[in-house]
Amino acid sequence: MCPYCGWDYRFPQAFPEPEVSGGMRALLYILSVMIPLAGFIIGAIYYTKPERAYKHIGKVCIVLGVAGILLTIGLAALLYVMVLGFGGSSSEQPVLTISRTDCTAGYVFTLTKPTMTTVWSDVGIMLSSATDSPVYWGNFTTGDLVEPSGPAVWYYGSASTLGDMEVWLNITDLEGDGQIGLGDHFTITCGGLPSWSAGTTYSVSLIYQPLDAQMAITHFTG
Repeated sequence: MCPYCGWDYRFPQAFPEPEVSGGMRALLYILSVMIPLAGFIIGAIYYTKPERAYKHIGKVCIVLGVAGILLTIGLAALLYVMVLGFGGSSSEQPVLTISRTDCTAGYVFTLTKPTMTTVWSDVGIMLSSATDSPVYWGNFTTGDLVEPSGPAVWYYGSASTLGDMEVWLNITDLEGDGQIGLGDHFTITCGGLPSWSAGTTYSVSLIYQPLDAQMAITHFTG
């Protein structure tokens, strides 16, 4: 004990708890939600302090940082659904079927109506075999249109090479509206010799170019 004032040093002195203003708390909490990394850093700093008030602030900042991350993920998922159409029409892949018949020097491929509205300019046509690099026609534009007699509109591709064979593509849009409809068809013909190889398996695929996805495929033997 102090011989002058009588203070008993055997008992610890009680110091008042530090106070953090309500405005400062609100600022720290908002910052933790808006910038989760900042919330983790602030929370760690405050939580390591011995004062209970600071520890409480640290805990809240860390919790709000986690909540901020979850909120960001939720908003990103919602934005993906609204803008990119996850599960909606903008990300759907049209599907149809192809039937094949013979024609002079080649084949006619007739289409069913796709499961969603599909324009020819979004479609690519690929011809391939097991041994040769594939031929691809796509990105059809109004410059590819030829108007024969009758309602049909024809798209045509320039000559391409599959192995040693020169092949040509013509597309018939029966309605002339630029969309794939029931009965629309395309022909792939050989321009001369050599021609389709007997015993060789060929594949024709329709590609939906916006998603780079296969709409339909058919196989046949030359």
